[in-house]
Parts: sequence; structure tokens; C-alpha cells
Amino acid sequence: SEVHVASTGNHAAAAALASMLLGLEPTVYMPRNAVQAKVENADQYGAHIRFTSSLEGAVKAAREAGQHSRATFIHPYDQLSVIAGQGSATVRLLKQLGAYGIDPAHASVTYPVGGGGNASGNAVAGAVLLPDMQVRTAYAEGFNPAVDGAAGKDLGAYANEILKSPHLVQNTQGVSL
Repeated sequence: SEVHVASTGNHAAAAALASMLLGLEPTVYMPRNAVQAKVENADQYGAHIRFTSSLEGAVKAAREAGQHSRATFIHPYDQLSVIAGQGSATVRLLKQLGAYGIDPAHASVTYPVGGGGNASGNAVAGAVLLPDMQVRTAYAEGFNPAVDGAAGKDLGAYANEILKSPHLVQNTQGVSL
């Protein structure tokens, strides 16, 4: 069986690993400007990688290929099971804050944005679990595939603020503070 995935990187590697463990054949559609280390991560798990001009193009190509071959299509952010999985990081973060005696209700969290899926899932989880928690998303200036695209539009509904800064840097793992 086949799996078609659209991603800017981390989602691609996770889907490729899960596919490999389940004996499935993953094809990953990524924008040409994806971070090389993330492309290599997906490749090492056996993904067949196809490049597109943008994340939106990757989503469209993966969806169409999945429909054509009757394969499973996994959206990078607009799928409830994906959002729930990504939001689990916020659940763990809130538990860890409590373990250190920090009141999570007063937390301010900034999620780095690559493709937008991870930040979207975690922003939703934060908004649902602690509606007063300050949620921000950030990306390096000049590296904004999600915030200008479909995932960024979804993020705006849950993030209190989207930061664009020349002080953030893109490294081989994506965006770091």
C-alpha cells in the first residue's frame, strides 16, 4: 500500500518512519526550499521524495496522487488525527511546567513555524487547554512558507501573535530561537 504526504520536513520524516514500520511505501511531496537536513531525514526512512514549488503545491500534488492511485493521503496540518498528535507536545509541556512548580496558566509559549502543522496543532491544544495562555508563532525573516500560505491562515485563529524577526535564524534543523 502507498501513502502520499505533503510536508516541509518533520511531518515527512515522521510519516516516512511510520510507513516504514508498517510496511507501507511513502511518497513525500516537499517544497524545493525545504531544509536539506529534513529532506535527508525523510529519505533515510525510505520516502520517495517529489519536489514542488510551495507547500500548497505539495499538498495539491500529494492529494491528487493519492486519489489517482487510491493511496492514503496524509495532510500536514488540516486533519484531526494529525492535529491531535502534534498537540500532544503541548500537553507534555504543560505537565512538565507543573512538575517544576510553574503555573501553566501564566505560560507564554512561542512555536517555531516551518510548514505550520506542528505549530497549528500545538496552538490549538494550548488554546483549548488554557484559553488565557499566550501563544505566539515565529519564523525567521525570509523563511516563511507557512505563514504566507494556508497553514499560516489557520494559525492566526489560535495564535495571539505571529512574529517575523530578523533575529531568528534558520539552521539545518529548521527555525530556532
